[in-house]
Amino acid sequence: MSGNRIRLLGLDIDGTLVNGRKEITQPVRKALRSAREAGISLAYVTGRPEAGLRCGCVPDPHINYGITSNGAIVWDCAKRQVIRKKCLNVGFSAALVEYCLNNDMIYNVFWGGYGYCDAQTFHQVMDLRKKPPSHYMKATRRPVRDIFAAIKSNQDEIENIWIHPPCVSEIETIKHQIISLDRSVQIVVTDGIHLEVGASGADKGEAFLALSEHLGYDRDETAAVGDDLNDMGLLRAAGLSIAMGNARMELTAICDAQVPDNEHDGVAEAIERYCLRESRPIYSL
Repeated sequence: MSGNRIRLLGLDIDGTLVNGRKEITQPVRKALRSAREAGISLAYVTGRPEAGLRCGCVPDPHINYGITSNGAIVWDCAKRQVIRKKCLNVGFSAALVEYCLNNDMIYNVFWGGYGYCDAQTFHQVMDLRKKPPSHYMKATRRPVRDIFAAIKSNQDEIENIWIHPPCVSEIETIKHQIISLDRSVQIVVTDGIHLEVGASGADKGEAFLALSEHLGYDRDETAAVGDDLNDMGLLRAAGLSIAMGNARMELTAICDAQVPDNEHDGVAEAIERYCLRESRPIYSL
């Protein structure tokens, strides 16, 4: 980690930017505004689809870029333009959905910023947590009459496929089955149980580096904050890596610094302590 000035900051959303109530707190919003006023470009870097950036309390006018679906799409939020995309093959996507249906697994296929599935699976998704679905889920999930026809009509647009296995113990077996369909795909585990399958290159870290190059920034001028395993690539890619207080141990082990958790404005401290200083000394955990 160098002492270069930070010019690009990547922020995971769930578990990082927002608290447990899915809110960006006022101290965090104030810090985001200060970062933009200091000339720092801000980017959402999330597993959420693009529609997930526009629902609830997440939208913030100071965040001008979005990396969505775990790196499948890089957006210019202000212009609503795609800068980069890495999408799944249609044949593989259809085969994976068929595998899910044959093995009683809940799934969502993402394209165009939303998650789609057949009507029966849609009701399972909405009932997954045994309580009324959140505003986020209702805003980002949609049922279709024929999922295979819908996949075929969205060639070169499949961002990723989310899978909820019957139980945690089956995750490794399911991963091997997915890889047998296409060895080039990338699989990340989120929340300890969900599998998110993306195309080669659809990685938060690779997408973050692509955005940095697009903006003309060196790696040493970048920083990122995250908390879950799908943030590993992002944190390895950034010049300055910052783990939240609620981050998994695997992440804290590779990061340059750690801040309070998402219930105590950790992102605000990350910005104020590590990004708004002209010179950044090396901090130890």
